[in-house]
Amino acid sequence: MRCDKAREILMTDFIDGQIDNGLKKEVELHLKTCQGCREAADSMRDVLTRPFSSIKKEKVPGHLWDGIRGNIEKPVRTVSYDSSKAWSFIRRIPGPVYAVFAVIVLIVVGLRLNAGIDRRNVNEYLYSQAEYMYSLDESNGSFETANMDIGTDIEYFFL
Repeated sequence: MRCDKAREILMTDFIDGQIDNGLKKEVELHLKTCQGCREAADSMRDVLTRPFSSIKKEKVPGHLWDGIRGNIEKPVRTVSYDSSKAWSFIRRIPGPVYAVFAVIVLIVVGLRLNAGIDRRNVNEYLYSQAEYMYSLDESNGSFETANMDIGTDIEYFFL
């Protein structure tokens, strides 16, 4: 057995005695021939097990182990997901609710479309007012319509 494998086993199962007999004999044989691994095993025992060697072992009552075993062996309740029931609440909604919802959607869409028409009306109004204001001051020359964009979003909002 190689030292790296022996030290891995020493750190996991050998020190606390949770190792099968065949592997235990291989590790013990390696420890007899390898001074470095033997020192590592002694050091691990000092650090990991000796502080607990003087602790009195208590016997656990049988009913406690029975309860633990029962909880471990208890069947796990699985939750299944039925996709046909996922949207079943929609079928329980009465028909008039769908009609009211459709009317609300149409009103909202209509208001949004009407808002665009109102903007055009506001722009036409502002243009006519600017044209009038310009006509009051004839000394500036001709009225140019190409650069006549005086409406802004904030004006549209308040007008």
